[in-house]
Amino acid sequence: MEMQELQAKLNEGIAAKMTPCAVLSAWHLHGASFRMTAGCHTYESDRKVKEDDLFDLASITKCVGTTTLCMWLYDQGKLDLHAPLYEYLPEFLDGPQEQLAWRKAVTIRHVMAHCAGFPPFLKFYVTHAHVTDWIARRKLVLSTALTYEPGKDTVYSDIGFMIMGEVVRAISGKRVDELAPEVFFKKWGMKDTTYNPDKSLWPRCVPTELKKDKDGDGYWQGVVHDENARWYEGAAGHAGLFSTAPDLDLYAMNMLTGGGGVFSQQTIDVFTTRANIVEGSSRCLGWDSPEQPSSGGLHVSPCSFGHTGFTGTSFWMDPEKGVSVALLTNAVHPKRECKGNGYFPWRNRMHTYAYEVLGVN
Repeated sequence: MEMQELQAKLNEGIAAKMTPCAVLSAWHLHGASFRMTAGCHTYESDRKVKEDDLFDLASITKCVGTTTLCMWLYDQGKLDLHAPLYEYLPEFLDGPQEQLAWRKAVTIRHVMAHCAGFPPFLKFYVTHAHVTDWIARRKLVLSTALTYEPGKDTVYSDIGFMIMGEVVRAISGKRVDELAPEVFFKKWGMKDTTYNPDKSLWPRCVPTELKKDKDGDGYWQGVVHDENARWYEGAAGHAGLFSTAPDLDLYAMNMLTGGGGVFSQQTIDVFTTRANIVEGSSRCLGWDSPEQPSSGGLHVSPCSFGHTGFTGTSFWMDPEKGVSVALLTNAVHPKRECKGNGYFPWRNRMHTYAYEVLGVN
């Protein structure tokens, strides 16, 4: 496939209302690279999306934010993946006492591989909107009842990564939004990646969903889309990170070339290889690995690692082929219901086409 054909495919997606706008960025470690844009910030706007506009990464935060900090802590010997969760957060054992044996058995690996027993999510932002103290929030999240025995099933869970954000804070003494710039944003040159973007950056932030009546008028722009992350002041372990295509390219370059002085290749391998706790699970530690049909496309290698975000973001790195592909969209605009069934195969095709334009398949 030629570059102009891929641009046409991207434009077709916008015309078909898969998303108001998109930035597609891809490169080969020893070859070609490209970055292309299509569409405007909203369907009503004439503000064309730019290569360096900021997107709400949603659950990619779990990887590029929280997991990266866990990799750094592990590399420094401060995080034991096999340790029980309660060693870092003793309040976890204060949860339902009839589950005490299960709770004692939960390890950091279980949590990071989404097999600790946590449900997918709970609406803390509704049931406990009045809770504003972070210690009270932490206790509340840690009290979540397990829904299955640790290690016996895989259930993708926001709650597990809300807790991993608290593990990072317990070890380092800093919130994820305070620690990440110190550890790797600045070191890797990721100048626009941030939690809680400053208001001066809001015009560059691509709007996500229409606000509910109680939240005011307009769209969520520059404020995290995820409700539990807003309840957590925008600095949560599962969501909250904003970034750009150029910054994600820098991130991928460091991840595919040995860790950029933040951690070792051995640590990268530990976290980006399938955890194999639950048979057949694609989950690594924080990261996901490809299963077909994959959001990473048809040509992504089995050893690749990546993730998607609910807002319409996908990011994959392929160490075997030396390829990185990031597709950033705001597919939940103007409402999440607009992200219909057609979006997912279109997203997968864009990743496939990116490989083909790079001449790698």
